[in-house]
Amino acid sequence: KAKQQPLTHYYCLERRTGETYIMYNTSVDMGIAPTGTPVGKDDDRHRRYSILKSVIVPVMGIAMIIGAGTFYKTNRLPTFDSSTAATGRPRTRTGRNLREATMTYACSDHCTSRCDGDQPCLFWKKLCNCVDPNETISSTENPKDKGKLVDEANDMSQDPPTTPKPKPMPKPNAKPKPKPMPPKRYDAIVIGSGWSGISAARKLTSNGIRDILIIEARDYIGGRSRTTTDFVPGSSMPFELGSEWVYTEWDNAVVNALDRERVAYSEDNSNGWSIFSTDGGRIDDATADDLTSSLWSNGFLRYVEKQSKKIDTNSDNYETMLYQYEADNGITDPFQKQFLELEESSSVVLEYAGDPDRVSVRATMDWLGCTSAGMAVTSVKGGGYSSAVEKIASKAGLDKKISFNSVVTTIDYSGGTDLVTVDYTNADGTSVQATAPAVLVTVPLGVLKEGSIDFVPDLPSYKQRAIANMQFGALDKLIMYWDDDAMNTAPNFSRGWDTVMDSDWLELVTPETDTSGVFTSFFNSRRYNGLNTLTGWVGGSDAEEMEKLSDDELLKVIMPHLKAIFAADVPEPTRFIMTRWANDEYSKGSYSFPSAGQSDTFESLAGDLGASVADKIFFAGEHTSTTGWSATTVGALESGEAAADSMMAVIG
Repeated sequence: KAKQQPLTHYYCLERRTGETYIMYNTSVDMGIAPTGTPVGKDDDRHRRYSILKSVIVPVMGIAMIIGAGTFYKTNRLPTFDSSTAATGRPRTRTGRNLREATMTYACSDHCTSRCDGDQPCLFWKKLCNCVDPNETISSTENPKDKGKLVDEANDMSQDPPTTPKPKPMPKPNAKPKPKPMPPKRYDAIVIGSGWSGISAARKLTSNGIRDILIIEARDYIGGRSRTTTDFVPGSSMPFELGSEWVYTEWDNAVVNALDRERVAYSEDNSNGWSIFSTDGGRIDDATADDLTSSLWSNGFLRYVEKQSKKIDTNSDNYETMLYQYEADNGITDPFQKQFLELEESSSVVLEYAGDPDRVSVRATMDWLGCTSAGMAVTSVKGGGYSSAVEKIASKAGLDKKISFNSVVTTIDYSGGTDLVTVDYTNADGTSVQATAPAVLVTVPLGVLKEGSIDFVPDLPSYKQRAIANMQFGALDKLIMYWDDDAMNTAPNFSRGWDTVMDSDWLELVTPETDTSGVFTSFFNSRRYNGLNTLTGWVGGSDAEEMEKLSDDELLKVIMPHLKAIFAADVPEPTRFIMTRWANDEYSKGSYSFPSAGQSDTFESLAGDLGASVADKIFFAGEHTSTTGWSATTVGALESGEAAADSMMAVIG
């Protein structure tokens, strides 16, 4: 209940109570005047304070001298409100710790220029008689102190002051969020490590451009050429999940590459077909040859050739043409109609990975009429497409330039700079930027269609149109293996298989159109690897539907067909693997094909897709081939080398 005293009559003592700091009017409560003489009534309380004064004042002086050193180290001063000193009532402060308060500072330190301009320092100067005692002290607190004053004596109804919540501690073993890495400049950036990307990078490095970054979304080299060597237990025999055939009849870059890298492939595998019916088993070879010749080779294909000049936008697809052929030639026999459905599936759908109503007749009929392509397979001992492309990359030192499991999100070629900026997320989730004067995009057409990569600015309209109009199909395999134990339980299956070992393909005529293309064509890989393996093929929308099925559901679809071809005792395969290229995030399908009803030719669309943009962004891949090698590794390889030539002109 002290009376108000002049500001110069106060010392301040700090009493810690948790986080609370209390200030006292020492002149009244302790009976000490500015001159050091007792004040107040001569009662016991004053006498006690007089005695205490003789002890406390020297102690305070020593403490202030010691505190001067602390001040110089911390250079921090407590902040006070003038009303606190004027009332002499206890005040509490929440917020920043005031550190050492009154007792740890010496007057001599606060009379220096160190405190000029600081209101709390002005308070100390008045206390120490450094300035005119009548000079006004602002009631404004140091703006650096954001603590809140609470007058407990005047308003006891207030909620107690709360201590600020501490910052949450990081969780134990919490992985710190990776910081973006600064952009790094390269001479060239290649997106994709398939045949086109690797061939382009190889040509760049061989011409002295070695500061290259290859960004690959997958964890392997090869893209849609992928070989597995651990499918059959105890064997390292390669099995192709993607590319499998080699065109040996005509000289081409892929055959040359396989030969150069000493990767094996089979002899010509044009050894014919065996045709089966769900009703009567295997059709004898003479009957099968007659059906093929009369209904397909010299029937439908000849009809298409004659109608070629009459084909318009509406009839430029195989589904329409087949209906017209059957109608014009009076074909009504159910078996003959289903045989034609099977041939359409094996010759069109499995060849172009698209449904008959989506594939252009005008753009493909010459190829269907080709009888000598010279085909070989790489799924033999010492073979494998992956082996070839990996060897090429390793010899050129490209395997050390690849950032695997890295997904490109943005390609920015805007601004006044000659550099292109590529944003991608690497394997550990870090966002990375890289720049280069030339960037090669070799992602599959399906990824471009999906819009997975954001181009800034948007690609030119002609290129967007080409991406939209060119088609991208799906082609899948179900590779099956039976071990010796399984074969021993199925003698009829074993004998039936032995009788068709002279055939590369086994085909089944089903009674329903809906099942004509669903695992009705089987590649007899046992002829080439000596193992009990067989591959079922499916393409187009049927492939997309099959990809949605579970393994058990797939077996329910394929087992009746196997039993119709071989015998009723065919057991479920010991192991099998189903490719799912349409659902593959980094391909969205298998390869491109000419779209039905297009006014533009496939080559013109491919040319637009392969054209560079602003001499900064270049494109390659099978879908950009204009030399007749689209949908093949040959087209991919050649387009990559051509893109490298264009990039070198820019890089210099």
